[in-house]
Amino acid sequence: MRCDGRLKYAEFLPHDARFPIILPRKNCVTKLIVKHYHEKGNHAGGTNQTLVTLSTRFCIISGREEIREWEKECNEFQKRKATAAKQVMAPLPQIRLCTDCRGFWRTIRHRTGKKDT
Repeated sequence: MRCDGRLKYAEFLPHDARFPIILPRKNCVTKLIVKHYHEKGNHAGGTNQTLVTLSTRFCIISGREEIREWEKECNEFQKRKATAAKQVMAPLPQIRLCTDCRGFWRTIRHRTGKKDT
């Protein structure tokens, strides 16, 4: 079944673009077509890019949701979408927080302008 829309008289477009094939949402054929176009985009395109490439030939009812469902199942897409873990910094030990650090004693006094005695 094909969709008859406003692009009926746009002769410069291909027949599939003017009259896209209508596909139902929860169908195994629709899922396979979405999988094909998702893999054709190397799992990196995202929802909008996959929807654009699909819409040149197909009109999927609730297509965005169908693509998102497939992206949740696709392991390769999940790996590419994952963010790097953030390392939690440990607090400094008490000894590093003391103000009387002998190693920098002269440097601190020199900076403040006080003379050594």
